[in-house]
Amino acid sequence: MGVLLQYFHAIGAFNALLMCLILCVSGKLNPAGKVLAIWLFAWSVYAVSPLVFINSPSSVLSAFHIIALWLPASFGALMYLYLALSIRSKGLSKRDIIKFVPLLVCLLLNADYAFMSEVQLADFRDNGVEFDIQHLIAMVFLYGQAFYYFSKSFGLIARYKQQTEDELSNFQPAVFQGLTVIIAVNVLLWLLEILSAFYSGVYFLALASDILFTLFLCFLGALHWKEPHFFIVQNTQGLNTKTSDAHTVNNHPTSHHSKDRTSEKPDVNCSINSESDMSEAEEVALEEQSELPSSTINEVFSAIDSYMQEQQPYLDSQLSLTSLSEQLGLGKHYVSEAINTISGQNFYQYVNAYRVNWFCKQLEESPDAKLLDLAMDSGFSSKSAFNAVFKKITGQTPTQFRSSMLLAV
Repeated sequence: MGVLLQYFHAIGAFNALLMCLILCVSGKLNPAGKVLAIWLFAWSVYAVSPLVFINSPSSVLSAFHIIALWLPASFGALMYLYLALSIRSKGLSKRDIIKFVPLLVCLLLNADYAFMSEVQLADFRDNGVEFDIQHLIAMVFLYGQAFYYFSKSFGLIARYKQQTEDELSNFQPAVFQGLTVIIAVNVLLWLLEILSAFYSGVYFLALASDILFTLFLCFLGALHWKEPHFFIVQNTQGLNTKTSDAHTVNNHPTSHHSKDRTSEKPDVNCSINSESDMSEAEEVALEEQSELPSSTINEVFSAIDSYMQEQQPYLDSQLSLTSLSEQLGLGKHYVSEAINTISGQNFYQYVNAYRVNWFCKQLEESPDAKLLDLAMDSGFSSKSAFNAVFKKITGQTPTQFRSSMLLAV
């Protein structure tokens, strides 16, 4: 190991350990924060171990170095757990220990290095690990676990994003974008690590890999320290793809008169794009695949649409599929299926179309009103979420929409 690389390892180990300590003493250690602190500590041990071994070789330190050398075999699991706990805000379970089997396998395959003689220690210090079948298997586990958990993490994010759109009316899309970026950065760093391992003579690759990984972890630690709940999605604890219905379709409130598929939708005067609306042929095709008869789906959707127009539950920023279903006295699955089939939208899109429509009507009545105040009154939970939804639905920013509305007058 070159002198420059040793310096960077020392600096990286110090920074990672410092960030770990900051998280631990900050009082902001939620479950995801605990995993991140472990990740930072593991990286600091990994970074400092070669320095200790090179400068003070001994049988005891060789055992420490071998353990530290294979700690990255746990990084894939740590990343996955951090992402999962960040979204769900739940604690670790006993089953999570299984995710660290690759680390255990790598340690067992290389256990003999912990009991080397002085001659073997000197050879190990000068030439590194001997490349044999055990080492090859350990390398497969090391890199395999990383990319296995990358795929699991991408699947986790996609699944939760879909569930969130299906069941929540307010969430920050930037949360899922940020989590995806974390995974993507990890993929790039591991690819660089693989290149540095197979092209050990290219000094720059090893240096760049270690520096970037240190910067990435410290940045993530600083972000978590500043805002521990940055990646938590509201009410994701209740999200479940396997929903059970405690109510039957016939339990909908009698005050909701039956309407056909052409029931009143959010006003098109607000220039709302109709790209998300399905053609009649597409609706019929979906109804044929539905678990409910076409007439029943229409009846359920009529009840939903009537309630949305009359009671305006969308003005509540905490509205969810569960709460709307409870208000209607309908099963959650039926409400979701009716909205998806008839409107061609998921719950998130359907509710926010009403919110944008309400916002537009209020703005027409009070052109000088503050846009943010109207946005919050219409049921949005943040300015960024409102701007993103409004632009997607109308094709304009709120400011552009008001300007065009005033010009039309």
